[in-house]
Formats: sequence, C-alpha cells, structure tokens
Amino acid sequence: MTTALSIAVGEFGRISVLDVDRPVIEHAHPQCHVLLKVDGADSEFEVGRRRYPLHDGTAVLVGSWRSHSYPYPPGLRGSTILALYIEPAWLARIDRLFSGAGRYDFFRRPCAELPMRAARRLPNRGRARCRAH
Repeated sequence: MTTALSIAVGEFGRISVLDVDRPVIEHAHPQCHVLLKVDGADSEFEVGRRRYPLHDGTAVLVGSWRSHSYPYPPGLRGSTILALYIEPAWLARIDRLFSGAGRYDFFRRPCAELPMRAARRLPNRGRARCRAH
C-alpha cells in the first residue's frame, strides 16, 4: 500500500514523503511532478509508455497532465519516495521562465541524473543513469 508518511501543503503545491510497496495505477494531475527515491529499493516509474529509473542518482520528472504510473514488480521491497507536486501558476509567478510549467512537455526529459553533490546527500549515495526502456 502507498502510505503518506508526511505531507506539506502550501501555495507551492504539495510535498509528500511516501512509503510505496504496491503498484500505483496510471494517472495524471495538473501539477508538475518530481520524484526522488529517499530509501529502499531502486525501481522505475512509467511516464507515457516508457519506464525510467528511480534510483539514488536520478529524479523522475512528469509534466502537468502527463500520465504516469508505478509498475511495482512482485517481490520488490518497498521504497520511500519524496514526491513534489508543484503548482504551475506558483512557478510562473516566481519567474516568467517558468510560464510553461503547466505544459505537458514542460520537462525536456522524464528522467534527470542528479548532480553528484545532490546524490551524496541521499542515504545510499548511488549513481544511476537515465535510460528509458
């Protein structure tokens, strides 16, 4: 079951720390979505129809209204995920460079490799590459 361990809500959107040990069905929402693995098993998120790694050294990026799911394979141990749901209007108010934050294709790619400095702050400190399959 997906359990919210902690949630913060504000004008920016929502930040959740989630304990995930079951599949999450395909869905979409109006916020930009950034997913980071904090602890547990490496896994994958499906964005569109391709899978992207959610490891210590990667982030999965989902544009507004873009379909995504968590195809959790049987036998995998759970993961703790930091999920950011960022309101596009809030981003646009910060800087006009973010005025396209409400677009489906706001993120150039659904996966980003974290800079080594950021990855070192994560508990497992691993590195992974963003390779879709």
